[in-house]
Parts: sequence; structure tokens; C-alpha cells
Amino acid sequence: MKISDKDFSALTSLVLDAASQALSKSEFFKRILGLLIDCTGCSAIRAGLTAPGNSTCVMAVERQGNSLRFFFKDVETTLREEGAPAAARPGFAAWIPLEAREAGSGYLRFEPEAPDAFRREEIEFLERAVRVVSSALFQWHTAWSLRERVKELTCLHGIADILDAPEKTLEEVLGEIVEILPGGRMHADKASAAISFGGRSYTSKGFERSPRTQTAEIVVKGQPTGLLEWTCGETVDEGEEAPCFSEERESLNRIARELSLRIERWLVRKQQQEIRELMRHSNRLSVMGQLAAAVAHELNEPLTSILGFAQLASKNPRLPIQVASDLHKIVATSLHAREIVRKLLMYGGKMPQRESAVDVNKAVREGIGFFTHRLSRDRIELELDFSDDVGDIRADPGQLRQVVANLFLNAMQAIAKGGTITIRTARSGSDVLMSIRDTGCGMSPEIQDKIFIPFFTTKKPHRGTGLGLSVVLDIVKGMGGAIRVDSEPGIGTRVEVRLPVAPPSAGNGRSGARQ
Repeated sequence: MKISDKDFSALTSLVLDAASQALSKSEFFKRILGLLIDCTGCSAIRAGLTAPGNSTCVMAVERQGNSLRFFFKDVETTLREEGAPAAARPGFAAWIPLEAREAGSGYLRFEPEAPDAFRREEIEFLERAVRVVSSALFQWHTAWSLRERVKELTCLHGIADILDAPEKTLEEVLGEIVEILPGGRMHADKASAAISFGGRSYTSKGFERSPRTQTAEIVVKGQPTGLLEWTCGETVDEGEEAPCFSEERESLNRIARELSLRIERWLVRKQQQEIRELMRHSNRLSVMGQLAAAVAHELNEPLTSILGFAQLASKNPRLPIQVASDLHKIVATSLHAREIVRKLLMYGGKMPQRESAVDVNKAVREGIGFFTHRLSRDRIELELDFSDDVGDIRADPGQLRQVVANLFLNAMQAIAKGGTITIRTARSGSDVLMSIRDTGCGMSPEIQDKIFIPFFTTKKPHRGTGLGLSVVLDIVKGMGGAIRVDSEPGIGTRVEVRLPVAPPSAGNGRSGARQ
């Protein structure tokens, strides 16, 4: 092996040129080992590199006739076959230390074509060549780290842009984020990603888990709530250790931490928006309640006079038929208006409430008793399934009957051309359950979100005020209970009211005004 200074300069130039190109780890080592084996005339060269925080990668090149074969070897196999690196000495394969600072450290092992091929001056040349390789490796690693950091920051910037859109749902946000995550990987063209969060999975195109899949937890408010996954859909060189360098593993962890933080902030921002909206809604309801009570009081007196005089006038037996019909319409309209006033007063919290121990089954029968005569006319079948051991609740009997009447009337009006209404009562622990199910038209999710809003109604004019369910909700909450609505368009609706059982002392029949 005779190398001139000119040849060494040419080798140095080619090695440093390889370092300046955007090559992968395996491509860089293939280029370097190929240059070295051509320059030195060795039969084989092995490179072992241990990057900070990573296991040793062993790459080799050897001559096979007129061609070169590149391959990777497991470090344990290499040490078992070749032993530990030793100091370079004449007449044997030469182990030359490789030091590249942040890029890692290791060795280059040169195998001569024939025994006793390496002399002292040749080993000195190899040491000079390895120093050039060390410098080139550090240069390549610095440029590679910068490129990967730019990709990572671009990925994080994209995530931030997506999460800054307040009008999007979390499902839309995560679906968009998972599409840009592969761009943060070393092999972006071969990579894919997946996010598991909130019981749902979001995947980018072509995602399939493999032994090369890398994962990092998504942690929100100190609790693991999801998983971020990166993988390469195609096989890469073994030297591109999955998941490549320790820097890439750290990059994934940084992206997972940033994603966790961004999701947490997004959830907090959404929660704050919901709280602000609830506060505005509560303020509106409070003002509306005060206004409703004031208006109701102003209307109540003249309305009572109109109703009273119309009822007195209608009792005159000598009234013309047309006048009697008109008076009947006045009375009916006044009764409807009085019902609206009564609901307004109740919504405004101005109706006195008197509590007592109430038999739920009896109250249900009384509540639906006003409407049972309409069932046969409307071809509605009523099914009652009352439990005998539901017990009593402590409530205002009139209000409980009103809850039943409003829910029952809604069920009847939801059935257009015949159907079934099923009412059940049951005991569940310390609660009494009452459910009313109909086979009517049902409701869409958008309608369900609005049914408890005062004055919201889907009924035709003069068939509803939009106050029925809001009053029902107010009454049920005032009794310490809860209400649940399940509905599906074209199938029907089920409303379940859950009320606490009265304590034993409530069964003595005493009653008192609630303050």
C-alpha cells in the first residue's frame, strides 16, 4: 500500500465532501468505507460506532471479486468473532480508534489482502485517514442534527397552528396533527404515525405497527391519556437503527411532551370557553327569570278579569250562537295564556312550593289522568309498568304531577300516526326512577342540545310555549334529582327522571313551605 500526499489530499477532499451532503447514516458510512477500501486496497473494513446513549452499530465492507459488499453486523457477534479492539500493530488487522465528539466514538478495523501487509508507515497513514474520517463524521453529524431539528421544529409549529384554531373539535385537531407527524422523522418519506387519545385512534396514511415502531406517552394533567407512535412502513438499512439515533428518540419524546402540553392547554381553553358561555347563559336566564316573573304579575290581573267576565257572559242562556262561540274562544285562549303565566311564575321562582311525602306511582297516575281520554283518539297505546317498592319521595305533589304531565304530553305530541308510550317506575338504590318512552319521531343530537333552553320549541304555533322542559328541569333539580334524555330520529325518545327517596322521617305526612 503506497499512498502519496496527493492521493491523501484527494481522499480527504472526497471524505469531507461526503460529510457536506445530506446523507443518511448508512449512506454516509457506505461512502466513507468505499473510499477507504479503494484507497487502501484492504480486503475488508469494519466500522464500529457508539453514539451517546445508543448501542454500538457495526458496519462492514468487503471485496467480492470486482465488487464491494456492504453489511451490518451485531456488535456481540463482532466481538465474539474478532475479539475486543486492540492497539494497531504491524502484521495484523489494524484497529484504529475513532473519536468524533458528539457524533460518538468507536473504531475502524482494516484487514489487509495478505498477511504482514501493514508496516509502521502504513499504520500511520491509516491513523491520519481515520482522523479525517472522525472530523468528517462530526461535520456530518452536526449538519444532520440541524436538519432533524429543523424538521422537528417545523412539525411542532404545524401542531401549534392546528391547535390554535378554536373552532375545531378535538377529533378534527388530532386527525390533522397525525398527518404532519411523519414529517418530523428522519425517514419522512417512509414514515407514518398514529395517535391514540380519548379512546379513539387517529392514523396517517399507510400506518402499520412493526418492530421498528417507536412510542411515547401523551400525558395530560399528570396522567397518561394517550400514545404517540412513529414507524417506518418500509425496510431501512439495519444501520439506521430503529428508531434510528438516540437524537430521534429524544425528538419523539419532545414532540410528545409538546403535544401533551398543547392538548392540555387546548382542553383548558375549551373548558374556559364553556364556563364563560355557561356564565353568560346563566346571567341571561337570571335576567329572563326576573323579567318573566315581572311580566307574569303584570299580565295576571287583567287576564283574570278577562277570563272571569268571559266565563260569566257565557252562562247567559240567551246568547246568540256566534257570540257564545266567540266567548268560548276567549275563555280557551285566556286559559292557555294563564297556563303560560303560571309557567313563567314558576320559571321565575315566584310560585310557593309545599313539600310532603309523595307516592310516585300515584302522582304518575294523576299526572297522566288529564290526557288519557285522548289516547284512543290519537291511536296511542299506553303501557304502565309500576314497581310496588319504589317508596315515597319528598316533593311538592303539584310540581311532580306537572313534571309527569309535561313529559307525557310531549310523548303524545311526538307520536303522529299511532304508537306506544311506556311508563315505568323502579327503585335503584337510594333513588326512584321514572321513565317515559315513546315510539314517536325522535330528535336529532342538535335538537337534544337545545330542549331545555327556555322558549325553544319545535312544535307548531299554539301547541307549545317552549317552557315545558325548562320548567321540568328546574323542578327536578330543585328536588335534588336528575333528568336524562335519549332519543334517535325515527325511533323515539326515552326520558328518565331520577329522584332521591324520602328519608324515613319524611313519611309522617307533614309538609312545609320551602324557603
